[in-house]
Amino acid sequence: MEEKDKINDLKSRLKTLQNVAIEINSALADQNKKMESNESLFDRCFKQINTSIRKIKAVNRKRFNSTLYMFLFTVFMCMLLYVFLF
Repeated sequence: MEEKDKINDLKSRLKTLQNVAIEINSALADQNKKMESNESLFDRCFKQINTSIRKIKAVNRKRFNSTLYMFLFTVFMCMLLYVFLF
């Protein structure tokens, strides 16, 4: 009698684990679908940004360079500030 109870208990645990695995698998499949759609959106946004930068660069090279240097200088100063404050 006791062995049958143990066997039934193990079977019920196994079924529970199987159901959990199925739920996790479906959740992962949903996440993968969302990630694939986000990747295509990211690719489109990245291409748009890249083409915008190229257009700005083609119009006025000096202005683009000065803007780029100012941006890099700002990033560098923020990093220094972070290092010295924290």
